Amino acid sequence: MDGAFSSYHPAVTFGYFAAVTIMTMLLMDPAFLAVSLIGALVYSASLRHGGGGLKLRVMLPVLLAVAAINPLFVHEGRTVMFSAFGVPVTFESFVYGICAAAMLAAALKWFECWGRVMGTDKFIALFARKAPSAALLLSMTLRLIPRFKHKTTEVTAAQRALGAYAEGGSARDRAVRGIRVFSVLSGWALEDSEQTADSMKARGYGLKGRTAYSGVAFSLRRDGALMVAVCVCVGICAAGVAAGGAGFVFYPAFHRQGGAAAFTVALGSYAVLCFIPSALEFIRGLSWRASRRNMGRGGADMSALMQRQCHADCRTVRNAN
Repeated sequence: MDGAFSSYHPAVTFGYFAAVTIMTMLLMDPAFLAVSLIGALVYSASLRHGGGGLKLRVMLPVLLAVAAINPLFVHEGRTVMFSAFGVPVTFESFVYGICAAAMLAAALKWFECWGRVMGTDKFIALFARKAPSAALLLSMTLRLIPRFKHKTTEVTAAQRALGAYAEGGSARDRAVRGIRVFSVLSGWALEDSEQTADSMKARGYGLKGRTAYSGVAFSLRRDGALMVAVCVCVGICAAGVAAGGAGFVFYPAFHRQGGAAAFTVALGSYAVLCFIPSALEFIRGLSWRASRRNMGRGGADMSALMQRQCHADCRTVRNAN
C-alpha cells in the first residue's frame, strides 16, 4: 500500500471505492464510462509506478471479445454496417459492446486500485468488530493471491536451478511441468493453512470476549472532510442522474434523454469524484518536490555559512600567530 489516498481512514477509502465502482456499473453512458475509465487508469498508474497490476496485453483480448460479442447476438439499431452469415451487424449494437467493454475495464481497474489501497489490515480494522468471520475470510483471500503468485515464482526458480524445469518442449512436457508446480503449491497451501489454524487457535481466536485491535483513528478534520467531499459529489451526481443527466439511449438510434444542465452537473460531479485520488497524489507530489527544493536551498545556505565560518576561523588563527 502506498500513496496519499491510502493514508486515509479505511472507512473513507472503502466508501469511496464502493461508490465509484457501483456508479461505474450502473451508469451505462459513454461520457460517464470514459471519465470513469480514465480516472481509474490515471490512479492505477500512480499506484503501480510502472509495475504490477492488470496489464494491457491481458485486458485487451477480453475487452475486444466483449465488444465483439454484442453485435453478433443483438441486432437492434438502424445503421447496418455489414452482414455476417446473413446476420446484420448494426453500428448501435457495436457501440453498445464497446461501452460494455469500457465498463468492464473501468470496474476491473477500480477493483485493482481497491485491492492495493484496502489491504488486509484495513479490512480487519474496518470489519473485525461488526463481521469478524467475513473480514477474516476476505483478508485471507486477498492475502493468498499475491502469496500464491510469489510462491509460484520461487518454486519455478528452484526447479529451474535443479534442472527439472526446462524451457520450451512439447505440450505434454509443459503440462507435466505445470502439474509438478501445482502439486508443490497445493502441498504448501495445505501446510500453510494448517499452521495458520494452529496459530489462530493458540492466540485465542473465536473465544468469547476476545477483542479486536484497531490501529487507525478517524480524524474529523482530515478524514471527515474527504468523506463529506465524496458524499457531496455522489449526492450531486445522483441528483443529476435522477433528473435525466445520464439518460443515453442506444437503440434504435443514439439520442440523449434529459436536459443539458442535468447532464453537465452529473458529469462534472462524477469527474470530480473519479479524480479525487489522483488529485491527492498530485498534490502530494507537488508538496514533496517543494520540500526537496527547500531542503536543497537550506543545505546550500548551510554550506555557505559553514564556509564563511571556516574562513573566519582561519583568519583568526593567522592573526593570532
